[in-house]
This record gives sequence, structure tokens and C-alpha cells, in this order.
Amino acid sequence: MSAHEWIDPPSLDDGRDSLGSHPLRAALPIAAPEAPSLARRVLRRLREAVVLNLTDMARFGPAFLLRHFARLSAAPVYSVSLRDRGRFHVRRDESDLSVLREVFGEGAYDVRAHPALADRLDRRYRAILASGRRPVVLDCGANIGAATVAFADTWPRAAVVAIEPDPGNAAMARRNLVGTPNHVVLEAAIGSVPGFAALNDDGLAWAIQTERAQRGVPIITIENALAAVPNGEPFICKIDIEGFEADLFARDTRWIDRFEVLMVEPHDWLLPGRRTSRHLQRAMGARGFEMILHGQSIFYLRP
Repeated sequence: MSAHEWIDPPSLDDGRDSLGSHPLRAALPIAAPEAPSLARRVLRRLREAVVLNLTDMARFGPAFLLRHFARLSAAPVYSVSLRDRGRFHVRRDESDLSVLREVFGEGAYDVRAHPALADRLDRRYRAILASGRRPVVLDCGANIGAATVAFADTWPRAAVVAIEPDPGNAAMARRNLVGTPNHVVLEAAIGSVPGFAALNDDGLAWAIQTERAQRGVPIITIENALAAVPNGEPFICKIDIEGFEADLFARDTRWIDRFEVLMVEPHDWLLPGRRTSRHLQRAMGARGFEMILHGQSIFYLRP
């Protein structure tokens, strides 16, 4: 996802000509391509900003654009208004707006894009409630709470457990979840066994990575998270933990079979060479789950 409001993709004018890799190319005195002029860069950024704001207005309503006035102040946190979603608090110069765009604009966890899945989850949701228990949705890697709100809106009688290891993100989640019923925020990492974790921050809140350590943020297990909801029944488990899925799926994966669907974002693309999805692939390959590719995630459906 894009981390900031200004997007600067590579220029389409990369200096190539019709000769391509022809041997004559080496013999011709071809000048090196010039960098785009300042005017071209400014115009390109302006065009992208206009497109981005028009897209935002269509998705979230005109009030979303009022954030530009709020950004004129020196406040580190300001609020934005999303049509049909209410107000969210976001941080200046952070990836929070991109998270809102991904969850609510792109529908990162919107099961209505797959009618058969939506119908199946609705039936399971109602069956759990009819049994006298409460459906539990785990939001592992909750960030600022956007997905937690989306889940609570879709399944209002479910309990949503937002698990977020970064203190700054967890604080924003608590602010954004005020008024959202049936939720719990756990400031912790999620892993295969309890312990502690260190957080590696590369400067963007959506990409804070976790690794085991002797001290630091507590690591809880899926069973620990489920225990936060009395009389709960596992329903949905969303996992976006920036590569720490390598730890979560490394051992004791019996909890997988308790959920109706797992929504997992793998991160081999983010951490090349570390094979962070290998345990995930092994655990899911041993089961007869169906898969649906949805945005950056894989939805695994219990047989």
C-alpha cells in the first residue's frame, strides 16, 4: 500500500527506443536519458494528487477532503470523516490514511465481493449466536483499528479482539474504537508460544516488524486472545503481522481448524529470502482448506 498522500511512480519515459537490445545500439552514440524536468515532476505530482482526491471523494464523500484544512495546523493527530463510517483519527506524516484507503476504499476484508463466502459466514455467524455463544473475530495486526471497525460493522454482535504490538498504533486504535461495541484491544504481539518481542520500526507504522527477544512487548497466543472473550466461539481470524507469521504458524497450529475463515497477508515480498510464509504454506497445505485471493490477502475457508 502507499504510505503517503503523494505518490511518485516511475516515469513511463525511461529513455528506451525502438532498437531495444539490438547489437547496433552499442555502436550508436546515444545520449543518456535526461531526468524529468522539475516542471514535469510537479505536473505529474499534481495530476496524481487530483486523481487521488477525486477517488477519495467518490469513495468516502466530500467531507473526507476537509482533512486538508486540518493538516494545515501543527497538531500531530487530526480527524477525517468517512461517509457511512464516521470519523477516524490519523497521524500527520504517517501511513494511517493509506490504511483507511485499503480497508474501506479497496475493501481489503469485505467478504461481499464473494457472495458465496458472505452467505456462508452469515450462516455461521447466526448459528453461533443461536447456540448461545458469541462469535469471535481476531484482528491480528490491528494497526489503527480500521479493520476492527469494519468487522464490527459487518458482524455487530460478534466480539472483535484487536491485537497490536506497537504502542503508538494501539493508542490510535483505542481512540478510533471509542463507540464501537464489543471490542477488546490487546497491546501485544501474536505468536506460536508466549514470550517477548522487539519491534523494528522502519519509519512507517503499517510496516512495524516483530522478532522474538528476551524482553519487550509480550507475545500472546491465539488461545490467549480467544480467552479474552467469555463464552466466545472462534469465527474469523485476520492476520497481517508483517512477517511474524513465520513464528505464528511454526508450531501448534491446531487453532486453525477452529475458525470458519482465516484472512492472511503473506510477507515474502516484504522480506525476500527469509521465507516467512513457509510455515503458513506447510500448515495450510496439510489441510483441505479452499483459497480465495482477495487483494493482498489469502482467504482460507475451512472445509
